Amino acid sequence: MPDEEKRVRLTVCKEGKRALDSFLKSIDAYNKNCAVVLCLFSGEKMKVYCAQQSLAQLAMTLQDSGEIIYHVGMLAGSLNERGVFLPSLELGWELIKANTISGRNVVVLEGDEAKEFIFGRTVELVSEMNWEEGKAVAVINEQGEFLGWGKIRGKRIIPVVDIGSYVRYKD
Repeated sequence: MPDEEKRVRLTVCKEGKRALDSFLKSIDAYNKNCAVVLCLFSGEKMKVYCAQQSLAQLAMTLQDSGEIIYHVGMLAGSLNERGVFLPSLELGWELIKANTISGRNVVVLEGDEAKEFIFGRTVELVSEMNWEEGKAVAVINEQGEFLGWGKIRGKRIIPVVDIGSYVRYKD
């Protein structure tokens, strides 16, 4: 068994739950499909997952029997080395699809603006809405499709993670 696999450990995690709950509160959202928050520790990284109770129990049982669990339920995000929660694209899709995020925390981009955003480029906002500086927002296109997470800086939106990230980065 490779050394990395020996260090992978799934656990019910209060730190991950606090970070996820804090993030959701900051964007006036909730996730009704997150009965249990699990964290997967691998070296210095901590990934935060949401799972239904039965799936969480199954994963823990499998792990206790020697299986290595790499993913369980929905990846909600991760905690970086400074303890900052970084939301996943999967969480964004879930919140938008379920309509469980406040409209004031959603930015709608049209045509070329949406393309620029998914290319990882900062987009100038033409909206008259007063956005809170540094606020995390979900970004969607005119069809309501989730494009990614951004941060408001003045009259601009800076991509944090977007659907084009998979093409631009390996990890």
